[in-house]
Amino acid sequence: MSRLLAVVACIGALCSCETRPAPVENRDTSRAPVTPQRAKKAPEVIKATRADPPPKKAPAPRVTTETLTGVATPAPWLKDASRVAGINTKAGPRIVAAGTGWLRLFDGSGKLIAEAKGIGGANVLEVFDATGDGVDDIIIGRGMARGALDIQPSLTIYQADLSDATAQTISLPTTQRAQVIAVEPASDKAGDLWVATFDSKYMVSMQRALFKDGKWNTTEITKVRVAGDIASVTLGGKRVLVVARMYGDTADADGDVYIVGGTQQKLPSTRGARALVSVENGVVMADGWHKQYGTKAEALLTLVRKEGGRWVSTRLAKVPGRHGYNRLRIGDIDGDKQQDVIAAGNGPAVAVTISANAEAPVRYLSLGEAADAYPFDVDGDGSLEVIIAGSKPAIWHRR
Repeated sequence: MSRLLAVVACIGALCSCETRPAPVENRDTSRAPVTPQRAKKAPEVIKATRADPPPKKAPAPRVTTETLTGVATPAPWLKDASRVAGINTKAGPRIVAAGTGWLRLFDGSGKLIAEAKGIGGANVLEVFDATGDGVDDIIIGRGMARGALDIQPSLTIYQADLSDATAQTISLPTTQRAQVIAVEPASDKAGDLWVATFDSKYMVSMQRALFKDGKWNTTEITKVRVAGDIASVTLGGKRVLVVARMYGDTADADGDVYIVGGTQQKLPSTRGARALVSVENGVVMADGWHKQYGTKAEALLTLVRKEGGRWVSTRLAKVPGRHGYNRLRIGDIDGDKQQDVIAAGNGPAVAVTISANAEAPVRYLSLGEAADAYPFDVDGDGSLEVIIAGSKPAIWHRR
């Protein structure tokens, strides 16, 4: 009986205990009940409110020794060179290389032959007969560089021995942006050059440099906003100056390519161009530039020639994963009797035949980033190699 009473007591106790209500939200009960909404996640809000991102570029192909066209023999003695060229001398072919504060001459094996010192980085390095003596000269344009910011631009013409005693200097305007863009022969006469150099942060001064009475004198032709390059092109037996602009007259305007002087006749291009090289009756341009170079710029190589009184444009190549080249050269590097365009300044150096009449796959010439690439017969065997400056300097030759 006592056991039964204990059980009854326990049941009574359980029934008398208060059940603790579940917590409720402080809501307005006068309104009709609504179905609670899910909390919005931050990523979903961002996706719903912002514009779709621009499409990504196709990735640049990875260049290996297997995909390389030809063979790139390492040239460690070209380390730290930003510009390269080649010059034929009485002693044989020589490689010219320039970096910050120096200009050097090597033989084909990499032996140092001569050296000249200078101030600033190497913006421009060209080889042609600038003085009219029938012998090629070495022309170097120097400007600002890391460790040499507070300088003014300079343009110096050396003979093949790099002797300071025979070097000639062309005075350039004082500027807040010490950078030489390009130097080109202005005519077939001796001592006549076109020089492009930054006059201010955005404006480039186009000048005519003439050698007279033992010295060089410059005269400004015009100013151009953000020019990338110039080219001396022979049309109808006369040289004309062609300029490539990366941007137009305003920050939002696309660049263009046109002939300086007269009506400033425009050449067909896809937006702005960073580089030019002259060919018979025209130019090859590295066009497709866009200020949003990470997403919208295209690395195009385009041949533009004057035929029958009009300009004819032919797309030679569109290089995937790149935004545009700033160095162009011409030479038959594969021995097929057709000129090739060699491009550098944005990834590995590439080449494409100038006779291509449609978009063509390019040939890769270097394994690393190529700052410059110059076709030249390094060993004197009658065929062209390509001298490459950059992260993996090399001498390219066909297999």
